[in-house]
Parts: sequence; C-alpha cells; structure tokens
Amino acid sequence: MCALKVLIVEDEWLNADLIGMLAEDCGCIVTGVANTIESALLLVEAEPADMALVDVQLGTGVDGIAFAATLRDRHGMRIVFMTGAGDHETMQRIAAFNPFAAILKPFTAQQLQDVLDRAAALG
Repeated sequence: MCALKVLIVEDEWLNADLIGMLAEDCGCIVTGVANTIESALLLVEAEPADMALVDVQLGTGVDGIAFAATLRDRHGMRIVFMTGAGDHETMQRIAAFNPFAAILKPFTAQQLQDVLDRAAALG
C-alpha cells in the first residue's frame, strides 16, 4: 500500500478527480488537487506532501516541468509527470528533469499504482 501524501496538479478537473480516486484506492493520502500553479503552492504550503503528480501542460502556456522544479527544490517532493505529449522535445525535457517517474496519458490504474507502490517502498 502507498501511504504517501500526494498532491495532484492537473488542469482538467475530470482527470484530476479520477487520478485522486485512483491514488486513494492505492492507499495514498491526497493532500489536495490543484488546477493552477497558484493553487498548488497554496495547498503545499498548507499541507506538505511527499510526492506531486504533475501534468506537463497546465493550461495554455503554463509549463508543468518548470513548476515541478519549485515543488522539488523548495519542498523536497518527488515528482511524477503525467503527459499526453509523447513528442521527442517533451520527453527530452522530462528526462533532463530526472523525475521519480513519468506516465503517458492515458494511463491505467495499474500503471499509476505501480509508480505509487515504488515510491512508497522507498519511504
């Protein structure tokens, strides 16, 4: 079981709700669901999390990869990127970030559970 505190940063509410339910089904504690960078920062300040599940493209022109650096560097959070963009440039940027994991959308509940279980095993 997961037992990690997880922040979800996803601009599409339907996806965010589904990801939150899947994370809770895996035993994680969802500390918050944010659809903007600003709301994500408020949530993490109010309740720190162990990991953030971050959409790479947060609305028009908002860069989830750049934002994730703030979560990692200021708050020590592990980062899992979620993206529907499997293009070479995006994958290169994700690889350069060196996140805990990256999952291509659409992903299965099992794929998310595997990532969360690996993270929980590391403590």
